[in-house]
Amino acid sequence: MTNKDIISKIYDILEPVLNVSEIKIWDIEMVKEGKNLYLRVYIDKDNGVSIDDCEYISKYISNYLDEIDPIEDPYILEVSSPGINRLLKKESDFLLYIGSEVDVKLYKMLDGSKLYTGILEKYENETVTINCNNKIYSFTKKDIASVRIAITF
Repeated sequence: MTNKDIISKIYDILEPVLNVSEIKIWDIEMVKEGKNLYLRVYIDKDNGVSIDDCEYISKYISNYLDEIDPIEDPYILEVSSPGINRLLKKESDFLLYIGSEVDVKLYKMLDGSKLYTGILEKYENETVTINCNNKIYSFTKKDIASVRIAITF
């Protein structure tokens, strides 16, 4: 089973829980860090995620994964909030945060920089448009390493 298949299966198993709760899946990823494999599930809800929410979802996923055993290698399950500087990946993420300040990190330098911070103006046709000090920049998703909600102090 591929990582994509496993992630899809986890979305499917969480569907019944999410139908009766306020919790939403923000993202799921499987990553290898050093010699460890991590299955990370990021959850969110309107008034914020509590440790109890994470524990509930973790137990639910863990019990189900123990039954169906779709991951051949040993792994570590982590369930958490995506945090205040959350990654924006899906179209729905970008649309939700139109008008918010974001950090756009590029794979290659553009005009001497790989990092642009500005107000997310729009997301259309896999293009992210930000207003950075009254200068408009548009970046295609293939050129973007990551987009996060900016942390401002």
